Amino acid sequence: MFNVKRSACLGLFLFFFVISISPQDSGIDESKKIEEYNLINQRLNIVQQQALSDDEILKKSDEFTEKLETEMIKKSPSVKEKLEHRNDIISDYEEAREMNDEKRMADLQNEFKLLSEEILLHQIDALQNADLKAEGDKLEAAVLNKMEQIDPEVPQLIARLETLENELQEIEREFKN
Repeated sequence: MFNVKRSACLGLFLFFFVISISPQDSGIDESKKIEEYNLINQRLNIVQQQALSDDEILKKSDEFTEKLETEMIKKSPSVKEKLEHRNDIISDYEEAREMNDEKRMADLQNEFKLLSEEILLHQIDALQNADLKAEGDKLEAAVLNKMEQIDPEVPQLIARLETLENELQEIEREFKN
């Protein structure tokens, strides 16, 4: 299943993987796979953003996010401060962008990334709630359905993306050995 967070993490890994190997170590085939992966991922992200702008899906997404955050806070009250801090970072980033302060923007991006990783752990824990997980699965299915309405090639793109991901992970394993 296409997973934005997983594909974003793999995309970041691929970026560092590509710049960490020397040209003689990287084959043309691997470079083409990485390029294809990035193009498909970019196309799916665009279609996903279009799907998420649908009023009905947006409403379901907002409701789910609220329930998820409530469950996270219930399990760990300190999450509330983290969520508020994340919102502050977003506001600060917008201000820095308006002032064209690239250093501040980079610092805020790093801070946001670290905080998001912490929050993700709380999200995973909250999704142990079977009812919440089922609702999240329904939302994901609705988003995928909308994505297919927008672009009928979505299932094939997702399948190809997953194949490329597996192939690139195998290249990584071989590279480490």
